[in-house]
Amino acid sequence: MGFIQRSSKLCAGTGDVPKLRVTSVTALVTTLTARHRRILSSLSHDDLLWEVPGQPYFTQFNERTGKQMRVRVDILEQMEQRGLIRRQRQSESAHKLDFWEITAQGREALRILTAERKAATPDRPESALRRNRKSA
Repeated sequence: MGFIQRSSKLCAGTGDVPKLRVTSVTALVTTLTARHRRILSSLSHDDLLWEVPGQPYFTQFNERTGKQMRVRVDILEQMEQRGLIRRQRQSESAHKLDFWEITAQGREALRILTAERKAATPDRPESALRRNRKSA
């Protein structure tokens, strides 16, 4: 979990209330793409992300649907550089493949994303939005 630090600067027009700096995890969450979010979500649900020998991609297996999908290595390496996931390298023997797992920072980012999604409510109910699309 990140810590919130108080800045010495005061917010404009608020008097004595100090401005809060955004934590690094919160800032990271705003830069995640939908693809990154899906990968984090699936890894948090214990879905597998395994190496495909001799290919420039990994395969992500969704246990709930039973489907697989390709994930490029460069996307996974970007997420690893941000500290969201970690590559687990197996021994050099041919029968053991590398895989990826979510880190504590990745779980925290996913928790923040989930909380933001629950907090955001639409102005109109979903059924009203569907009716408007049909009449258009």
